[in-house]
Amino acid sequence: MALGAIDVLRENGQRVPQDVAVAGFDGIEEGRYLTPPLTTVIQPLGELGSRAVDLLVERMDGGRPTEQVLTCTPAIRQSCGCGPRMGPGADLAAAGKRATADERRAIDRLAALARRGDTDGFVTRLDSALAASSIDDDLSRWNDFLAIVRRKALPPGKRASPALSSLFEFASGLIGETGSRMQAARRVDGERRMAALREISAYLAGAFDLPLMLQRLQEGLASLGIAGGYVALFDDEGPASRWSRLILVIRPGRRSGLTRKGRRFPTERLLPRSEGEEWRVGHWILEPLVYQDEALGYFLLSGGVGDPAVYDTLREQLSSALKGALLLEQVRTHEHRLEAEVARRTAELTRTNRELTREVGRRQMLEREVLEVSNRTMQRIGQDLHDDLSQHLAGIAMLVSVLRPRIAAADPSDAASLDQIGGLLADSIARAKQIARGLSPAGLAEHGLSAAVEELVSAARQSSHALVEFRSAPDFSLEDTDRAAQVYRIVQEALTNALKHSRAERVEVVLSRECGNGDCALLAEVIDNGVGRTSSRGKNGTGMGLRIMRYRAESAGAQLMIEDLQPGTRVCCRIPCASRP
Repeated sequence: MALGAIDVLRENGQRVPQDVAVAGFDGIEEGRYLTPPLTTVIQPLGELGSRAVDLLVERMDGGRPTEQVLTCTPAIRQSCGCGPRMGPGADLAAAGKRATADERRAIDRLAALARRGDTDGFVTRLDSALAASSIDDDLSRWNDFLAIVRRKALPPGKRASPALSSLFEFASGLIGETGSRMQAARRVDGERRMAALREISAYLAGAFDLPLMLQRLQEGLASLGIAGGYVALFDDEGPASRWSRLILVIRPGRRSGLTRKGRRFPTERLLPRSEGEEWRVGHWILEPLVYQDEALGYFLLSGGVGDPAVYDTLREQLSSALKGALLLEQVRTHEHRLEAEVARRTAELTRTNRELTREVGRRQMLEREVLEVSNRTMQRIGQDLHDDLSQHLAGIAMLVSVLRPRIAAADPSDAASLDQIGGLLADSIARAKQIARGLSPAGLAEHGLSAAVEELVSAARQSSHALVEFRSAPDFSLEDTDRAAQVYRIVQEALTNALKHSRAERVEVVLSRECGNGDCALLAEVIDNGVGRTSSRGKNGTGMGLRIMRYRAESAGAQLMIEDLQPGTRVCCRIPCASRP
C-alpha cells in the first residue's frame, strides 16, 4: 500500500519526501530498493509463523487459547524525510536486536582486530562473516554492526586515525559490494526459478492426461531443486472431504512415481500410513489445490526453495492443470461407459432384431400357408361343386326329363311342375358352375389373367342387376401364374365388394398397361359409382377383406391403391413389369 501511495503521489506531482512523508508497515524487500528507500516497520514474520504453528498444535492437543505479543523493529529510511544513517549510535543491545550469537562474536572479534591495527585480519574476518550469510539475508544490518565495531574499537573521545578511517571505509564498501553480489545472485536465482516455473507451466498446459501431467510435474520440481513431494486428491465431495487419494509420490533417495488409481486414506492423516513417519522430519510446504471455488486436494513439498511465491505459483498452475486433466478423465470415463452402454444396447437391439426377423419370417410363412390353404380349399370346393354337385344336379335333371313324358301322359297338369323343377335344376347347375369358376378360375394358367377376369365379369353380370363392364388392353399380359392368381383374387374381392356393398349401378373392370419415364407397369382396376367406403373399417382400410387384398398385393410384388371418387370407389392394383414376387 505504501509503494502504491508513492506511485499515486508522483503521478499527481507530489514529491516524496519533500512534499509528503511516507512510512509503511511489514518490511517487504521491495521497500529497501525504492527511491527513496521506504521507511517501514519490520514484522518478525519468521517468528510469527513459528509461534502460530506452536499455538495451533497446543489447541489441537486440548490447550486453551493464549495471546502473545511480538516485537516489531522500525527501519528508518529516506521516505520519511530522514537522511541516510551511518549507524544507530547505540550499543549492540539497542541496534543489534536481530544479531545472532555468531554475529555478536564476529562484532567483538572485529573490534579487537581494529584496536590492534590488524588490517588484513580485520578484512578477512569481516569477509568470512559476510560469506556466512545466506543469499536471502539482508546485509544492510552490517552497516549498523560496523558502526558498533567502530565505537568499540576507539577509546571514548579519541578520533580515528587515517588508517583506521580508511579501513572502515573499505569495510563499508565491502559490505555494499557483497550485498550487491547477493542481490545479483538473488536476481539470477529468481530468474532461474521463473524460467523453471514457466517450463513447468508449459509442461502442465500441454499435458491433458493425468499420468503424463504428474510425470512432467515431477520433472519440473526436480529442476526447481524440490527433492520430495506428495500430491493428493479429495476422494469425496463437499467442503470437508474425509477421504483422499495419493496420486504422486516424490521421495529423495527412494523409488518415486505415480500410484495407479491412488491410495485411499483419511484426509486428516495428510498421507497414508504406508508412507511411514519419515516424512514428518524436516520442513514441508502444505498448499491447497483449489480451482475457483472447488477444492481438488493438496500437495506437500519439501521446503527447499526460500521464495514462497514459487509454491504459490505451483499451486495455481497445478490446480488449473489438475482440473483440466480431471475433466478430461471424467469425459473419457463417460465415453467408455457410453461406448459400453451403446455396445450393450446394440447387442440387445441386434438380438431383438434377429428375433423380430425370425418372427416376421414365421408370420409371413404362416400367412403364405394360410393363403395356400385358402387357395387349395377354394380350388377343391370349386372342383367339388363343378365335378360332383353340378354332375349330381345334372343327373337329377336327366331323371326329371325322363319322367316327364310318363307323368305328362298320366296327368298333364303335373308336366308344368316338372318343367319348373327342371328349370330350377338348370339354374342351380349354372349357379354352381359360376361359384366353382369363382373359387377355381378355369383357364388362368392356359389362357392368362385377362381371359380369367373376363370370365369372372361374365359370371358377375348374370348374378347382379348392376351394369358390369370389362375392358382389357391388347398388351396386358402377366406370365407369372402365381402373381396372376394373386391379382385375380384381388380383382375378385374388389368386384364382389362393389356388387354387394356399394349399391352401384355401374361397375368397370379395366386391365391396362402404362409406360413412361422409363417405368412400365400393369394396372388392374375395379371402379364403381356407388356410395363409397361408408363404414369406418372400410374407410381406414382395416377390414379383413382389405387386409387380405393388401397382403396378396405384397405377395405379388404389387402396390394396392384405394381411392375415393365422387361418387364411388376405385381399387387399383399396380404391378411393376420388372418386379418379381
